[in-house]
Amino acid sequence: NLFQLPIYKETESDLDFFKINRPSKLHGNFQSWSIVEEATKFGFPKALIIQSQSNWVKEFTKNIDQKNSVAVHFRLGKDSVDNIAFSQPNLNYYLRALELLNFDLNSKDVYVFSDEINLARERFSSIFGSKCNFVDPPPTESPAQKQYLLSQFGSIVCANSTFCSWAGWSISNSGGRVVVPFPFSDTGKRG
Repeated sequence: NLFQLPIYKETESDLDFFKINRPSKLHGNFQSWSIVEEATKFGFPKALIIQSQSNWVKEFTKNIDQKNSVAVHFRLGKDSVDNIAFSQPNLNYYLRALELLNFDLNSKDVYVFSDEINLARERFSSIFGSKCNFVDPPPTESPAQKQYLLSQFGSIVCANSTFCSWAGWSISNSGGRVVVPFPFSDTGKRG
């Protein structure tokens, strides 16, 4: 019965998370890299892998140089707006991050991902230029395939998102560059 499960909250110690030995409800975003680092001790890979790539992922990657491209992730869906714990960075964060990573806004090597790609396209296409790529996976594409694809880029600009930060963690472990916003789940800093 889901309503009778004990609740485990993100504010508890990271190490306690790994001592859960019964069904529980998790509350929080659990995007702390220390949690994922600890998970590698239990067999979680240092870089995301997938058993088999979907046809869409294979086709998408056929003609692009992902290692010399940047993924930019916007979290724009209802949960990101309604949940203050998931406050999202502003546009200046993304512009500064691309500058730090030496990517021009109007570059064919910029790939925008979002949980609401049409909204991202509407809000940011005039800012990011005509060469920027807005990635619009088919509705049948699984979250695992999308996250795997995201994790294959050489650089990433993360939203305040567990989905994105795990892809960023994989990119970092593969020698790539990662920019994350503050505040983030494991810091109180703002910037």
